[in-house]
Amino acid sequence: MNIRKTSLIYVVAIAYFALSFSLTYTRWKSHSPSLDYHAYVQMYWNTANGDTLMYNRGSENQYSLYKAHFSPFLLMIFPIYALVQHPLTLYFVFFAVISTSVIPLYFFALDKLQSKLSAWLIALSFLIYFPFAFTHRQGFAEEAFATPLLLWAFYLLHKQKPWAFLAFSFLTLSLRINMVIPVFMLALYAIAKSKYKVHGLFVALLSLFWLFYTLYIIYPNFNLPSERLYIAGFFSDYGNTAGEIAKNVILHPLSVVEKITAPEKLNYMRWLVGPVLFLPVLAPEILIIGVPVLVLNMLSSYPRMSHLWTYYHSSSLPFIWLATVVALERIGRIKIGRKVIVNALLAAIFIVNFLIVKNTPNGQHFPFSNWFNRSTHEVTARDKAADEILTNIPTIYSVASNYGFLENTAQRKWQFPVANFKGYLVDLVLYDPLALTGEALEIPDTDKEYGRLFTNNLFFLFARRDLIKKYSIGDFITREFKNYDQNAAYLAASNPSEKLPTYSGMTTTRVVDINNIYNLVQKLDFANGNPAVLQFPVEKTELVRRVKILGVDFLLPKRGTGALKAEILEGEDFEKNYKIVYSKVEERNELAHKPSILSIDLSKLQIDASRTYWLKLSMETNTSGGVSLFNSYKVYLTKNDESDLRYSLDGGKAWSGNNYPKQSLIYSIAYDSVKDTILTKGTPQQLKQQLQEMTKTSQDYKDVVVVGAVTEKL
Repeated sequence: MNIRKTSLIYVVAIAYFALSFSLTYTRWKSHSPSLDYHAYVQMYWNTANGDTLMYNRGSENQYSLYKAHFSPFLLMIFPIYALVQHPLTLYFVFFAVISTSVIPLYFFALDKLQSKLSAWLIALSFLIYFPFAFTHRQGFAEEAFATPLLLWAFYLLHKQKPWAFLAFSFLTLSLRINMVIPVFMLALYAIAKSKYKVHGLFVALLSLFWLFYTLYIIYPNFNLPSERLYIAGFFSDYGNTAGEIAKNVILHPLSVVEKITAPEKLNYMRWLVGPVLFLPVLAPEILIIGVPVLVLNMLSSYPRMSHLWTYYHSSSLPFIWLATVVALERIGRIKIGRKVIVNALLAAIFIVNFLIVKNTPNGQHFPFSNWFNRSTHEVTARDKAADEILTNIPTIYSVASNYGFLENTAQRKWQFPVANFKGYLVDLVLYDPLALTGEALEIPDTDKEYGRLFTNNLFFLFARRDLIKKYSIGDFITREFKNYDQNAAYLAASNPSEKLPTYSGMTTTRVVDINNIYNLVQKLDFANGNPAVLQFPVEKTELVRRVKILGVDFLLPKRGTGALKAEILEGEDFEKNYKIVYSKVEERNELAHKPSILSIDLSKLQIDASRTYWLKLSMETNTSGGVSLFNSYKVYLTKNDESDLRYSLDGGKAWSGNNYPKQSLIYSIAYDSVKDTILTKGTPQQLKQQLQEMTKTSQDYKDVVVVGAVTEKL
């Protein structure tokens, strides 16, 4: 049998790339933020526009990446972005490289175990090994490239290709300063275990030079003498300089041991080597290459470094799995039942990894997992409404937005999370009141500094008042467009009516459940006559049951088919003296695991604003075999001192207004016209042509608001 006919592994690598990129694409379209990716996109856009690896870090200043990380590798792959300047280009390159990780691991296993079945079990187990998935599915960081680069470096050394080994070692060094550690350790391995001692010595010396060059040449050039180095902040418990940190670690060994043996740190190690049955300890000469970085992670004052949902363990993963292969080779030296024992262990490794991602929170990035985070991949009508805004903002405008939109607004010089922009008069603010409450969201000062430009699906776009100019569409088309710079791009908004929707509130204070136990009734405030549409956000949640096995929480799905029921009641007393003027059971498959906007057409209900109306949210149950089956939903509350909200804790038998005092269900009421604001962008001449076309097809739009001169400096 010719075990070299292995082209299928390349197909598997391509398939993994396609899966990873497609999941990231849906995540991007659903505006689910990834860790740090927006900062890298901004760096690349600035590089393409003359400011090499600069970004503003949510502040009023521009910073070089080299102030924190010396990562020349990013410039090596920059030409690809320069050819295709799209927010997802960097992710395309990222996954293309990451997906090759399985190739050298497969070939190494094939050489060592001399079995295609064994090699395939190694490769497939690695692809569902959750610490690997978290290095690149959670977000972007140049350090995550270490996994494929180090696997290739080790494999090419194994195949006696020393110059290729040297090249991949250099590429790994170019990621970040901490890559000096695994590359130096790998160089020592090459000196001790291979015949290419000169190449190994060169890589070891190159690693030491890289450390010196970064610490004493690069960082001082990008930091003031009085500034503490960024990397020193990761170990602030031990000092403020590299010397202080090293000294205190050496002089206090007991505290070091105490820190790395804390329960959470041991759990960190358990999740890294447990899925491979702790076999790497049987190949300590390989495992040791990746251990120093793990120890560094556990010593760090920055808790994220020893969390498996990040990328800080990327450079250790290759040696955990390479050591596993060598350990299996050694176990396979048993003469009786060699292949049976090895493949049984490999089957156990595959099954363990499958069960972990299938039934624990560690499987949130795997579509087949019970814990798969569906909300980050669902594209709803709200996401499409957000895209309408995002695709119409010229890159010259500075923008503040919720974290979910930072990746979409990153291709510009100035961008801010909404929680950070206070004090900086950015040009535009895109605000989502349904974003995570942890973002400390506040709407801009609409009385003095900002005016509302656009509203749709509970999204708000605000612009600085000193940039806003309002015209009748006719005046702009005939003469006013001439007053603008004909070579600049502008943003314009055309509203169909002066009577904008009213809102119960614009900031989420909490999210509450609606199910067979919890029901809600909200008194509606019809401030004006002729209400046309009532809208409110709701999301569905999954029912699950938890099972603890060997100390690990497993999550299993629980069937439920009850649907959300929305009713509008007319009457002073919604419990006794009322009539139902609207009732509908919402189809569960039309809702998402993230906010969806439910709309109720009020124009047909003959609403009398002088009467009292209530919105009631409860459950319509289904039964199976005499057992009631329910699902669960969530709705959003906002601060409102004058609201009348009642909540039931027993399925609607008793109601109380004390559960959430001075709070209201988030809802909006549109009056008269229900047509949306139309956003357009372009040069004055292009805006003129677009407005002319719009007036030919609709007479509902009379005015246009143009966001005028744009600031270059905040």
